[in-house]
Amino acid sequence: MGRMIIALVFAVTALQAYPEFQKFSQTHSRRTVNCGMCHASPEGPDGLSFGQVGSLDSVQMDLLKEARRAQRPGMEVSNPILNPFGNKLVQVMGVRLLVDAKKDPAMLHYYLKDAGDMDGDGVTDAQEFLDGTNPNNRHHGDPLALLLTNVQHHFFEIVMILLATAAGMFGLSNLLLAFAAGGKKP
Repeated sequence: MGRMIIALVFAVTALQAYPEFQKFSQTHSRRTVNCGMCHASPEGPDGLSFGQVGSLDSVQMDLLKEARRAQRPGMEVSNPILNPFGNKLVQVMGVRLLVDAKKDPAMLHYYLKDAGDMDGDGVTDAQEFLDGTNPNNRHHGDPLALLLTNVQHHFFEIVMILLATAAGMFGLSNLLLAFAAGGKKP
């Protein structure tokens, strides 16, 4: 009886997993993308490990059911098998639009374009979906975009370091010139 319930849960969960999004992101970005972009577990929602349906207690199962009822955009969810980005997708699009987007996964980019930047790395969540990078991790993204963002965020510190280095080099060169001039006899 217990195995039959677990099998039923896995069958229902398979209807809630959207590998089309992973495949689209992976194909578009040419990067390896796992289920961890949206799910709490990189292996996806099915299984018995942390963040998978088989590991949920009764309270978490209630949260899962509630999240699956979030059909319209704008509904806040706390789905225990999704990570913050996955929950944001449900909030921005609603379950109904997410299911429709399985036919055209590029729709996620369209709906996310104004949804911001969860991890604050300067790369929008929509772009991270296209780039196949993790929108939950501010250290994971296109290297050039992250470099430019960090230069913008730390511009003052970079200028101060360059000025301090230039002043130090100026002082050191004058000190060495003074030592050289002090060693000469007229």
